[in-house]
Amino acid sequence: QFGFAVAAGDVNKDGFADVLIGAPFGGPNGAGAVYVFFGGRTLSSRPNLTLPNPHPPADLDVMGSTFASALIAADINGDGYADIIVGSPNTSEDSEDSQPDDPRPGRVYVYFGGPSVSNVPGLILEDPTPRAASAFGYALAAGDLNGDGTADLAVSAYQAVVDNRQRAGRVYVFYGGSAIGPNANLIVDPPNPEAGAEFGAALAIGDLNRDGKPDLIVGAPGFARRAGRVIVYLGR
Repeated sequence: QFGFAVAAGDVNKDGFADVLIGAPFGGPNGAGAVYVFFGGRTLSSRPNLTLPNPHPPADLDVMGSTFASALIAADINGDGYADIIVGSPNTSEDSEDSQPDDPRPGRVYVYFGGPSVSNVPGLILEDPTPRAASAFGYALAAGDLNGDGTADLAVSAYQAVVDNRQRAGRVYVFYGGSAIGPNANLIVDPPNPEAGAEFGAALAIGDLNRDGKPDLIVGAPGFARRAGRVIVYLGR
């Protein structure tokens, strides 16, 4: 599944965009990997950097691998380097020791950009209100939602339980900056939670009304018996 997710950004700040390619069944033991190809006047056909799944599932046949099924590049710590942000919506705390039926709410791994990029994540984000199979990390988006000059990170848990409604969905926002940490700064619930709405199955951030403030766009394809809905939250 090489190419399941793709993104681009200048992670080493050499003036060339770098290519990030997600392969949920790539890497060691097929547990998932991100392959980084550094941009330049000439491009290598071999990756310059491989980021393996830090927490491979204990049983790939039963659980599957979702590491690198979502992938974006954005400078969320404000140092001028694009960071590599990887969604793994079927990952739990102790994946290697867990059982197939254990709760697996998902994780997001952040690899901070720099002159050299480590293959060990510099920050790990988890669902602040974990439930089994909330799919935290299924969709990702970045943009300056709070107007402080640094990109913020939006992470969906599109199968989260909201108001006792299964798979209603939820979105978490982590404000960017030099002190970005694992605690969500904002929780966005659907305006009218509905079972199966899958709020957060798709995310985007952009200035829709050209007021200089990026807006958060959230897809809910399961809303109204799968008729679907998109909700826009205007930036302030």
